[in-house]
Amino acid sequence: MEHAVPGTDPIVVRARTFVSSYLCDGDSDDEVRGWLRSDAADRPARRRVEEGLRALTTVLDEPRFAWYVTWIAEMDANRGLDDPREVHARAILSEFAGWAREALKI
Repeated sequence: MEHAVPGTDPIVVRARTFVSSYLCDGDSDDEVRGWLRSDAADRPARRRVEEGLRALTTVLDEPRFAWYVTWIAEMDANRGLDDPREVHARAILSEFAGWAREALKI
């Protein structure tokens, strides 16, 4: 099965941008959660969080995007995966999505 270059689908682009905006530079989980809470409280930034979460949820839920899950976790979230199986990458991104939902109070 051939895959497009990572990030060419608009949904994947939005998910990658969302993940990298928070997880790539965060020194700790608490710092990332703080950024999410701060952005969720600001009207323009809240919309970006909502849109990013929607895109990430789509990538995690739809089988057509399964190939991107590991790529996003390793490259865009800057998380070295000790075990490169999709299940571990999915756990990292699902946890982040949970933090975003918590920040948005949804």
